[in-house]
Amino acid sequence: MSPLELIFPFFIIFLSRCVYLIYFHPLSAYPGPLLAKLTNFWSLFIYLQGNQHHIHSTLHARYGTIVRAGPNRLLFSSLSAYRTIYGTDIRRLAKGDFYLLAGPTDDKRASSFATKNPDLHRDKRRKVVFTALTPRALMSYRPIIQKNVEHFISHLSENITSSSIQAKQKKEESLNSINIAPKLEKLTLQLLLKVIFGQTYNFIGSDHDLFNLISSRAKIVRLAFGLGLVPWLAQAFSKFRFNKLSYDTQGHPIGFTAVVDLAQTACFRKNQEDDDVKNMQESIIKNFLLVGPTTTTTDRTRKPTSDHHYFVLSETINMAFAGTASTAASLAAIIHELSLHPSWQDRILAELQTNTSNPSTIDPPISNPQPPPTPLLQAFIHESLRIHPPFPSPFEREIRPGGELLIPGIKGPLPVGTTVACNIYVICYSVEAYGDDAGEFKPERWLGGGGDEDYGDRGREKRRMMEDAWAVFSRGNRGCLGKELAMMILLNVISTVSTSPSP
Repeated sequence: MSPLELIFPFFIIFLSRCVYLIYFHPLSAYPGPLLAKLTNFWSLFIYLQGNQHHIHSTLHARYGTIVRAGPNRLLFSSLSAYRTIYGTDIRRLAKGDFYLLAGPTDDKRASSFATKNPDLHRDKRRKVVFTALTPRALMSYRPIIQKNVEHFISHLSENITSSSIQAKQKKEESLNSINIAPKLEKLTLQLLLKVIFGQTYNFIGSDHDLFNLISSRAKIVRLAFGLGLVPWLAQAFSKFRFNKLSYDTQGHPIGFTAVVDLAQTACFRKNQEDDDVKNMQESIIKNFLLVGPTTTTTDRTRKPTSDHHYFVLSETINMAFAGTASTAASLAAIIHELSLHPSWQDRILAELQTNTSNPSTIDPPISNPQPPPTPLLQAFIHESLRIHPPFPSPFEREIRPGGELLIPGIKGPLPVGTTVACNIYVICYSVEAYGDDAGEFKPERWLGGGGDEDYGDRGREKRRMMEDAWAVFSRGNRGCLGKELAMMILLNVISTVSTSPSP
């Protein structure tokens, strides 16, 4: 038998598969790129290029509000679809294989972010909110935030002054700009590791990446988001993704292992009846330990001995990785926009000097029912994060029994198992919500009445629509649990930066 005869049957099978996916698949009625209809590797390819959000936006402009972005994947851009997909019906629109690399595959051991079971997710979410993220708990973290922000400002001022002196000595032009993004990475790591674990590390004053946390975090997030787009790859890698822990030549944990070690040390060497827990510095892990059973084992492996142990580990590790990445990206976006809009710098400074005696006491608008004392600052932050959402990606859901007809705009029942999503970036640029100037940076759009009587019913509805499309923290029962803590940090950093004297 010739090689051609051996290959021919496989070619026929491959061709038949392509014809089925393009013309006869249940999703064949939805438009999209040809390669996307044939393989999920198309989604992985554009993700690795780094411009997935722009490509998704272009696809919606070309094909409409529903785009087929994979053999079994649909992307939506309408607000009604966004509300439905990320609404309260998490049983019929549930998390799927995309989240396999976000934590342990066992729902009892996974973080609330990665937990698929609706009942377990609800219980974990309540446990996080009612122990570590209550208004009282958030206020206890405020001094930690302010102290680290002041350290950051002091170090940044010294850095800028030193660089300016060196430039003058070399007879170069005076320092006009500085790349602040890496410094914000270190600020958020130092600040949030202190808030989460109660441990102090001098990331801000270090010239290198302590524990290789920044580089390893970027690799892990890139791996998890990328491989999650190809279900069989996600399933394969989920078997051994983080089993290999990493240590330096002196035996110190580095990268992801350092975060695991921090959580294990706090969790398994403490007992809720011991004074050492009660006397711990205020932190998220302290609040967790005070309300749940812990272990008194002296086992050096420090393996979890209860579901609560796994809960404490998974939640704090998830916060340490996802929280630091998104907060650093958000701060970089806001400061970038401030650098481009000096007039807004002046307006925000004047507002802070007039309306607040201490910038660190500004509450996030999410938890503050009263009108904010700094509407200009908060409008600027809102618009900066809308233009530059920290995670400009689609967070996928799967159609479960009963959800086949839930999403508005579909042409018929979607098969159970179909992956559906909205790209956060696309929703944040929704013309439906923000008008024809959705692509423009206009903080004043958040100042237009906001429900005042002279704004009218139409204006109030417009405001509600804009808030609804502000997808930075997602929405519904699966929305970001740390949004109030994140906003507190953003308000504190930006207000302190705005009111600090120039070096």
